[in-house]
Amino acid sequence: MLTSNTAFNAAKADFNDVYDQPDPREYFAAMKRVGYRLPENVMPSFLRVIEAVRRVRGGASLTILDVGCSYGINGALLNYELTLDDLYGCAEQREGDPGREPAEIDRKFFATRKTPFGHRVHGVDRAAFAIGYATSAGLIDQGAALDLEAAESPELPAGLADVDLIISTGCVGYVTVKTFARLLDANTGRLPWIATSALRTLDYSSFERFFGERGYVTSSSVRPVKQRAITSETERAQTLSNLAALGKDPAGFESEGDLYADCYVSMPAEEAGSVTREELFG
Repeated sequence: MLTSNTAFNAAKADFNDVYDQPDPREYFAAMKRVGYRLPENVMPSFLRVIEAVRRVRGGASLTILDVGCSYGINGALLNYELTLDDLYGCAEQREGDPGREPAEIDRKFFATRKTPFGHRVHGVDRAAFAIGYATSAGLIDQGAALDLEAAESPELPAGLADVDLIISTGCVGYVTVKTFARLLDANTGRLPWIATSALRTLDYSSFERFFGERGYVTSSSVRPVKQRAITSETERAQTLSNLAALGKDPAGFESEGDLYADCYVSMPAEEAGSVTREELFG
């Protein structure tokens, strides 16, 4: 029998055919069609978390690991004066040039939007082409194509093992605590803070329990944020079924035709008392 989240993943719109390409245009076009806004909508909370980590630990910039980074959207929003619409528009307007790689063309555009005092953003994802684009275009500093759910997954490269903050906007629900266990086992410095978003259709309690066992205290947002449009009756029905099983009311949220996500921040217990929920989520 399928678990509720496995059933939901099976019912979700499938973007696998465009998720891992050398050129992100088809992926960005697909995301624009379904009104995908999650990275932009969670970014205010992520920026508050970044400021909290800087205040608690000191330092002008952080090393951030984006789990499920794909084409580097979070890196773009963190370190460049860009919106999701800018990314979608850039992909639409770029003219084909058989003599140059898409990432090479886009890197020049992104360079004109780079903000000073940016953070070091690394990425890990199963999608090797997407990782390659994100690195070559300058949206992440270092990337590794790894499946951290797989038992035979190789070790995390050294540069990705000592980070201040782990973020994720899209993979929780596809990955389990196995991925975060591997990341924390590979960590060579202080425990990183962890900021994620997860669809409301997901029971996040297994992650909270795991993080608690690893010495974390988890706080969650007060109000969910929009991810994207629900794209089919099958997806809508499974969304409502999952929410009902979790005792969550879809009124005003999924009932209006969109998927919504909650934000979670897991802080090392010894540092959790240094920041309030309001400081994290506004």
